[in-house]
Amino acid sequence: MNIAKNSKQVKYFSVFFFMGLLIFCSGCAYFNTFYNARRYYEEGEKARLENMGESLPSSAKNAYQSVIDKSIIILNKYPQSKYVLPAMLLIGKSRYHLGEYTQAENMFRRLEQEGGAEYQNESQYWLALTKWKSGKPLPALNDLHTLYDQIKNNQFLAKIHLSIAEIYLEIEDIDQALASLDKAAGLTKDRSEKDQIYYRLSTLAFDQKEYDRALSAYRNVIKYTMVKKRKEEANLHMVKIYRLQGVFKEASKRIKDLLADENFKTVHGDLELELAKILIDQGEQELAKTRFESITTDYEKSKVSAEAYYHLGEYSLKERGFEEALNYYEQVSSESRKSAFLKPSQRRIKEIQAYRTARNEMDALLEEKTANPSLVGEPDSLGITKDDSRAVSQAQHLPKIGLSGVPVQFDSTSAGSNETDPQSLLSKKNQIAEKLYSLGELNAFHFDHFDSAIVHLQDIIENYTDTDIYPKSLFTLRFLFFERGDTAEAVQLEDILLEQFPESEFSLAIGKSQDIEEGSHDNFLRDAEQLWALDKEASLNEYKSIVSADSTSDLAAKAVYSLAYHYDLFLHNADSALKYYEMIQNFHPESDQASASRIRYNTLKNLFKEDSEGELKEEKQSSSSETVPLDSIPSIPHKSVPKDSTISIVKQDSVSAPIDTAVIKHAY
Repeated sequence: MNIAKNSKQVKYFSVFFFMGLLIFCSGCAYFNTFYNARRYYEEGEKARLENMGESLPSSAKNAYQSVIDKSIIILNKYPQSKYVLPAMLLIGKSRYHLGEYTQAENMFRRLEQEGGAEYQNESQYWLALTKWKSGKPLPALNDLHTLYDQIKNNQFLAKIHLSIAEIYLEIEDIDQALASLDKAAGLTKDRSEKDQIYYRLSTLAFDQKEYDRALSAYRNVIKYTMVKKRKEEANLHMVKIYRLQGVFKEASKRIKDLLADENFKTVHGDLELELAKILIDQGEQELAKTRFESITTDYEKSKVSAEAYYHLGEYSLKERGFEEALNYYEQVSSESRKSAFLKPSQRRIKEIQAYRTARNEMDALLEEKTANPSLVGEPDSLGITKDDSRAVSQAQHLPKIGLSGVPVQFDSTSAGSNETDPQSLLSKKNQIAEKLYSLGELNAFHFDHFDSAIVHLQDIIENYTDTDIYPKSLFTLRFLFFERGDTAEAVQLEDILLEQFPESEFSLAIGKSQDIEEGSHDNFLRDAEQLWALDKEASLNEYKSIVSADSTSDLAAKAVYSLAYHYDLFLHNADSALKYYEMIQNFHPESDQASASRIRYNTLKNLFKEDSEGELKEEKQSSSSETVPLDSIPSIPHKSVPKDSTISIVKQDSVSAPIDTAVIKHAY
């Protein structure tokens, strides 16, 4: 009896034991699945944050996909598990980071409904972000600001401010973005998050030239970061800021301290470059040149030596040593294919080659003149001797418009004096004038050889009044005189242009600036135009704000056209000009502005297509011998035209605006 009873108890015990074991193992299974999903998410976040501002790396994509796969298992196999809601949140966030915004939104809405109060705020936060990524930044901002008022947790508030900052950055409200980053940094207690925020803040402030704010942020990066590379970068940028602010003593002291520290050995070359740039800013061009030369020896085959060669090229170009400059620029690609100065150097090479071609073609056109022994050693029609070193004095002006002094004279009939057919002679004169203009534009807007540019343009105005390029030459020389403050000369050129070519695009541009076009400007447009003479950047921003308010209105069409011609005719920024010409064609195809700019738009579009095909071919050729991919590189900036000076260094941190390739292709 007792044996039977004991046997029955053992049986019940075994059943309960195995049932408990089964439940325990089942619990372990979905816990392990969720644990792996969460671990993959952390890996994806780490990879994403380390590549902030760049495209999502494949390691992050794979990690986020693994999160989704693991989390779906929990939803399907263990729907009653306590890990279902956390798994839904992981799926939504992973899909968001993968760019699957519709699927992410659906998951967050489901979580909002099923998660209760615990997941209400988190769901609303991510729904606001999906709204932003779906092309609705302003509604997303409103949702985040509303949510902000409901949150008490500082960490969550910091996260909201970070997202608000990113949205403001996208809509180009930089001041609000910086303010939000400041608030986020002050709210978070997490060290790594502080590092990320201060790093973002420092970079943005530096780009905006808010150097004091950037300095403070870089100090905090150094304080909180655990990443060696980031600490090096922060110290290097602090040096740059001191140099840009003219605090040379502090910059030099910090550089010497860092050069003596082996922990910063990887940035020693960059620090040496900064020392050379300080010498330039102090007017010690020869010493700077010597230091650049030593850098090319001490840091061979590196980004540092590539940049040094670029600056040596700039020095030689400023001294009009074109062949020497060309050699330096060609060396950049040999030193490093990853250099930020690779594409700027390639553009310089194209410019010098274009200059050389124009000179050679000019020599061929003037062969009869140069063959005359009595003219050997005299300035040719370029207004410069054969070594291209003569520059017009500032006292030389235009006799044709009643100004004093006489520039270099050239009787155009002596070019090809055997030509008797008027049509043939005019064709040759057009060719000569085109070459002169190309040389002038290259000198003024690419090489900063201002005086030489004036010689070329004056030659056209003096001797080639019946050529096609004559109106544009008047307009360009007028612009150069205004930039130099020579208002009287500029106004006289303006009067000639308006009187002789009232229907030209150049007269239209002048008319807009003088408010003499048909009808009156809207007040906003008038304000933007009046700002141009005082602050070009502010003027452009004023036009952009008009477009942002309503891109489909007639007022916006005028503003977009103003942006296009300012970038094209005044700033010689073909990239931005094309952007706004394209906007006119897309949003205002039936407008007067679209009709007036259609030819120029097509010219620039075809020009950029040719350049892209050429660069793609060049990149493919280089990749066959070297597997390192070309980086996305900023281009050479266009500055307002200065007087000829000694040396002009293009700094890597300031290289932003694209160069006008129209000069090289003779697109006008």
